[in-house]
Amino acid sequence: MSKPKPDQPALFDALTCDALDLIDRLGDEVDGLKWPERLHTLYELIRQMNLRAGMTEQKAALDARDRCIVIGDYLGGRAYNIPRGDALRLALRDKQIWLDSRGNNHEALARQHDLDVTHLYRILRQQKALYQSKLQGRLFDES
Repeated sequence: MSKPKPDQPALFDALTCDALDLIDRLGDEVDGLKWPERLHTLYELIRQMNLRAGMTEQKAALDARDRCIVIGDYLGGRAYNIPRGDALRLALRDKQIWLDSRGNNHEALARQHDLDVTHLYRILRQQKALYQSKLQGRLFDES
């Protein structure tokens, strides 16, 4: 799609337009970057998951747009290495174990996640360290 003409700025507002309109307007590359293509992929992934969950097409599209905006606002401009496959699933399982742990339900959590209690304790120790690190930050910078 061609770039907007200088005499038509009111017809296109990047801050309020639909995410797909923005992607279409920008094209596949912006200044040599591939982010519009990746944004489109993220949008479609979220939209398809919403449809699979039973949302209407309009609600799925609006939700996907809003989630892309939130993800872009929070993660945009930074390089992130997001785990995939088993590593992602294990990381999310471990976080869920931490959230579900009440101190008196370790046996039940171990059974629920098909783990032995020793492994569950190791996961809880790791998650506690992550939580404390996030909460307290680093006392000293390691240069």
